Amino acid sequence: MASDSDSERTVPREESDSAMSELDEDGDEEVVEAPVAAPRVKAPVKLTEQALTIVALWTNDHGPPSPTSDQEPPSPDHPKPLPVDSRGKPLPIQQDHGEAARWFRLAADQGHAEAQLALGKCYSEGKGVGQNDDEGARWFRLAADKGHAGAQLALAKAYHDGKGVAQSDEEAASLWRLAADQGNMDGQCFLGWCYAEGRGVPKNDRESARWRRLAADQGHAPAYLALGAVLIEGIPDAVPADPCKGANLLALYAQTEIGEFGASGLNPALEVLRSHADNRDVVASCCIGCGAT
Repeated sequence: MASDSDSERTVPREESDSAMSELDEDGDEEVVEAPVAAPRVKAPVKLTEQALTIVALWTNDHGPPSPTSDQEPPSPDHPKPLPVDSRGKPLPIQQDHGEAARWFRLAADQGHAEAQLALGKCYSEGKGVGQNDDEGARWFRLAADKGHAGAQLALAKAYHDGKGVAQSDEEAASLWRLAADQGNMDGQCFLGWCYAEGRGVPKNDRESARWRRLAADQGHAPAYLALGAVLIEGIPDAVPADPCKGANLLALYAQTEIGEFGASGLNPALEVLRSHADNRDVVASCCIGCGAT
């Protein structure tokens, strides 16, 4: 008679992964192959925008692994381990453009649009890497092709300035339009400038005012200035004159720029006002808008 231990015998876990025994109808032992579990594939690291901004933030409780003698030393493409305290908590990091560029590259190589834009800026400004307009434009394009509005603006400027790419007003205007169509106020204001100057698109004052108004409605200071200057006198057959509204936009511009640049922020608005000093409605509206008496 079988013992209790025999009746309660189970297949060891390590053996059950590959095979287990059963009795067939004749009582003979038959080996049945157990299903083999699919191998676990380690998912690639996905760096979020927060991780790009704070590259030293480690989400685990133990911090990064400590370097050992058999580890390769840091290379330009592989950042060095981040500093941690005795408990493995991340320590403050000193500004280091080279390390930032290496972290940006790790994410950029995975197709992260924000990192591609950041790495492009590193190259265009020569921060952390050798200054290289061609590489800057290349990374801008990779992010712009993903629909990243900031990268579209950066690549548009590259085309406008002819840095890293052949100068082209048409390409610049096209990229500014892509950003503007996403509601980006910088793209809207730049596209308004293109229509006002006939750069990359046919000159069209009505379209220029429309795009600048869209940007102004979002609080874009340069659009306040550009649209305000146009509305003071208007443009025949394109933009009706509205001196009071134009002056109010200049006042909004002045309020915004004073907060950022101090008194010098008033200069552009004052230049426009000086040219219309004989128009009492304009001067009065701007003074009221600025809170002057």
